[in-house]
Amino acid sequence: MSGTTVGPYYWKDLTTRANPGFPRDACAVSITYTDDRAYVKVLTNGGDVSEIFCDYSAMGVFCPLGWQSVAKP
Repeated sequence: MSGTTVGPYYWKDLTTRANPGFPRDACAVSITYTDDRAYVKVLTNGGDVSEIFCDYSAMGVFCPLGWQSVAKP
């Protein structure tokens, strides 16, 4: 299983090589959760936004695409 259960939470490190593209100068984070999928968006100091989604199941947490850049409005 990939991740660690911490009380009622499930911890998944999103900064590893398994999740490429994590913005290193993140300054804000937004998390949305629907059904068995979590969406995480990160804002950087330079104004860039990246996002990742992860699915949760009995097998663990799976983030299939790594971090993706979000087009600026």
